[in-house]
Amino acid sequence: MGEKTILPQIFAEIDLNYYLDLVRDDTAVFESVSFSPVKSSEPDRNLVIVIKSDALGVGVKGLGSNLLFEFLQSAVRSKVRPGAIILLNSGVCLAHKDPFAGKLLSLEELGVKIMVCISSADKYNIMDSINAGFLASMDEIYSVITSAQKVISL
Repeated sequence: MGEKTILPQIFAEIDLNYYLDLVRDDTAVFESVSFSPVKSSEPDRNLVIVIKSDALGVGVKGLGSNLLFEFLQSAVRSKVRPGAIILLNSGVCLAHKDPFAGKLLSLEELGVKIMVCISSADKYNIMDSINAGFLASMDEIYSVITSAQKVISL
């Protein structure tokens, strides 16, 4: 009979991180690969998304609106959520009209701060008809953006 091989534990949890031990060839050389734990569904206060339009991208009429709706729907379903979504320019119209306002309300219920630019809402004449989020001054918006570790602009 041959030599008995002892295989390492494949997965190990150490300090709330996961590690995978790999065996290369027959030399029994071990390599540890680290995996971060799955994030909880709590909003990531260091992530901010700025939406500057009522459509995502430029192209076929209606497609951009559908893409933006799907994006918000994905944000509701995801375990990784931004700490804040900032609506600027025509993006403020999302807080005013359905079905977008409904998705933004769902995100608010999940703890995401929805900030609607006062100047933009005033220009689009919708200050009194915002259905999701709250009106925010540029000082408030600036503060949230500059304190975030990551800002994604759409």
